[in-house]
Amino acid sequence: MEGDPDVSLNYADSLLHTCIFQNLCHLWRSSTLCDVVLTAEGSQIAAHKVVLAAASPYFRAMFTCELREASENKVEMQEMSFKLLQDVINFIYTTEIMVTDDNVYELMSIADLFQLSSIRTACASFLMTSLSPSNCLSVLTAASLHNGYNDLADAAIRFARKHLCDVAESEEFLVAPVDVLLKIFQGRILNVPDEGFLLKIIIAWVKHDPCSRLKDLDKLSSVIHLFQVPMDTLVLSKQDPLVQNSNLQLQIKHTINTILEERYDSDVRTIWATGYKEKARRMLRFCDDQEVIFALGGESSGMALGSVECLTLGYDNWKCVIPTAVQNAGGACEDTKVIPTMRTPRSFFAVCYSDGKVYVAGGSTPSSPIATVEVFSVTKNEWTPLPSLPFALTGVRMDFLHGRIIVAGGQSENGTEKATWYLDEKSSKWKTSIPMSTPRAFHGLVSVGGILYAIGGKNEDGTIINSVERYDPNENRWFTVASLHEARYDFGCVAIDHFIYVAGGIGGQQYWLRSVERYDTLTNQWSFLTPMSLARASFGITVSDNRIYCIGGYNGVNYTNTVEKFNPRTNRWHCVQAMQCRRYGVGAATLRVPVISREEP
Repeated sequence: MEGDPDVSLNYADSLLHTCIFQNLCHLWRSSTLCDVVLTAEGSQIAAHKVVLAAASPYFRAMFTCELREASENKVEMQEMSFKLLQDVINFIYTTEIMVTDDNVYELMSIADLFQLSSIRTACASFLMTSLSPSNCLSVLTAASLHNGYNDLADAAIRFARKHLCDVAESEEFLVAPVDVLLKIFQGRILNVPDEGFLLKIIIAWVKHDPCSRLKDLDKLSSVIHLFQVPMDTLVLSKQDPLVQNSNLQLQIKHTINTILEERYDSDVRTIWATGYKEKARRMLRFCDDQEVIFALGGESSGMALGSVECLTLGYDNWKCVIPTAVQNAGGACEDTKVIPTMRTPRSFFAVCYSDGKVYVAGGSTPSSPIATVEVFSVTKNEWTPLPSLPFALTGVRMDFLHGRIIVAGGQSENGTEKATWYLDEKSSKWKTSIPMSTPRAFHGLVSVGGILYAIGGKNEDGTIINSVERYDPNENRWFTVASLHEARYDFGCVAIDHFIYVAGGIGGQQYWLRSVERYDTLTNQWSFLTPMSLARASFGITVSDNRIYCIGGYNGVNYTNTVEKFNPRTNRWHCVQAMQCRRYGVGAATLRVPVISREEP
C-alpha cells in the first residue's frame, strides 16, 4: 500500500452539517459572534449576517450589495412586529415555527418579504387544512395577494363554491373584495338553491356599502342567469330601491317580459305547453363536481396508443366515454360523450393536469421519440395542439409551478437532458429555465408548496440514481435534498399535502420494484410504506379522493391492465377494476366533471 499513488479514500460525514447547524444555533442563543442587530417596535434581536444571508435572498441582497445596511451592524425592520421578527429569526436558526390563526397572514407577508419558501409552505399547509365557511374568503384574498399560493387559492375557490349558502351568512362575505366574489361566482360549479339566491346575496353585499359598491352591481350581476331566477324574486328585486335606474333593473324587466310573452302569447303558448324552453339562453349551474380518472395512451402489442379510458363513481368498469350528467355524486352516469383519441399516439410521455384540462408532452412511438404537445379539455371534449417541445424527448416529465407548465429532463437523440423549459403563454413558445444539477430521464417531477422536486431516474451514462433535488423560485437554483432509499427509474410519483409518494419502478440491478417511499418536504426525510401488491414500472399514477391510483404498466414478465389504489391514511393497498386493454408507458390524470340535478320534464 505504501507508495501506491492510486490508493484513496472518499470520505463523507453526513452528520457534519447537522452538527454545524446546531453549533450555529448555540452561538446565536448565547449572542456569540453575532455581527448584526435587527430592531422592530423598539426591541432588538442579534444574529449572524452570514446565517441570515444563507437563509434568505432578502438578507443576502442587503448584506452583499452596496447598501448602507451592508456596512452597518444595526438594521431597523419597518412595519413589522417584533414578535413576528423574533419568530422568523428563531425559525432560521431552529427550523421551527408556530403557525396560528392569529399570525398566519402576517407570516405570509413576511415569507414574501424575506423570500422564505419553507414558511410559505407551512402557511399554505395550515390554511389548506383549516378551510371553513367563515374563513375561505379571507384565505382566497390572502392567497391572491401573495406569490406561490396557486393551489391554496384554487382550494379556497372550490370550497367557497360548494358551501356558498353558509359562506354568504358569514361575516366575511359582506366585507369581501369584489374581485374575490367574481372569482367564486363565475364558476360552473356553484352550489346554490337557484339563481335567485345569487341575486339576493349580491344585492345584500352592495347594500352593505352602497356608496362605494354601487358601481360593482352590474359587474357582479352579469354572472347571474336571470332566466333561471324565480319570478317572485325577479319582481321583488326590480322594485328594490338599490337597483333603480341601473342596468340590472333594465335586464330584469326584459327578462320578466320575455318570460311572460313565452307563457301567455298566443303564438308561443302551444310550444310552451309542450315543454319548450329557450335552452340557448338557459345556462345550467352545476351544484357539485365528481372526479374522473383517465388512462391515456401508452403502448400495447407493439403499438403506440392514442385512446383514452376513464373510471369514475357510477361506472362498473373502465370506459371510453366520459359522463356529462351525473344525477347525484356517485350516482348513475346517464349522459356520456365518447372521449376522442389523442392527436398523436404516444407512450412514455409527460402528463400533468389542472382546471378541467390534461396536458401531454413528448414521449415516443415504438420507433422514435416525439416532440408534440397537446391538451384535452373536459368542457370541450377535444384535444388541442400546443407548441411543440424544443426537440423530441421520451421519459420527459412536467408539472405546474406557480401556474406555469414546467418540463424537465428526458432522453433525446443527444442523450439524457438536464435542461428545463416553461411554456410562455404570451409568446406561445417554450423558454429555457435553470437546468437541473443532474441529467435525468424517466424520473419523477412534482411541485409541493411552490417548490419543484426532481427525483431519481437515469443519468447520462444510463446509471439508475437515487438523488433528489429541488428548485426554489426565490433562489432561482436547484438544491440537493435527501436521496431515495432505493435508486429507481420509470416509477410513479405524486404529491398529497406536503408529502411526495414514489412507487414501483425499476431498481439498480434492473429488477422491478414493489416498494413505496414517502418524502416529507418539511423534515427532508424519506420513509418506506406498505409495498404494492405487484411489482410494476412504466405505469400511470394519479390521485383521486386522496387515494393514489397505479394503472397498468409492466412487471418484468407481463404487460398489465391491472389497477390498484393506496390509502395514505391506512397505509393499505386495494384492488380496483382493471382497464379494458393492457397498457405500459401509460399516462394518468384526474379531472372533474359536473354533477347536476336534472330538471323534471
